[in-house]
Amino acid sequence: MAIRWATPPRKFDPTKWARNVLIEELGQLAADEARPIDSPPWPGAILYTEPQPPGRDVFLARSAISDRTVELVHNVAAGEISQMDSLRLSLADSNEGLDWSVFDLSFRTPRAGGWNRIR
Repeated sequence: MAIRWATPPRKFDPTKWARNVLIEELGQLAADEARPIDSPPWPGAILYTEPQPPGRDVFLARSAISDRTVELVHNVAAGEISQMDSLRLSLADSNEGLDWSVFDLSFRTPRAGGWNRIR
């Protein structure tokens, strides 16, 4: 599984972005087969699910809360059932910074838009 977050530029077309990401991630056919999905707080979200695993399921959206984009990619092995629905439904966003720790590393993420101020 992979999750990628980004703060898009001010002039940003989420539909074009999602299509380009799908083409890069899975190819033209998958981009053509992806479908819009109503998934608050992710207006205009797009979902591609691999009809015949093994393969990748991809959820692409822009958050109405923080205005960030998210790419959620789930690799489904042969014989496995996709967990994309539970993954995307449990995905949450916040405008606030969050404390994170992984093993011996701990840090605080900045508020939405904060990455631009740090750079």
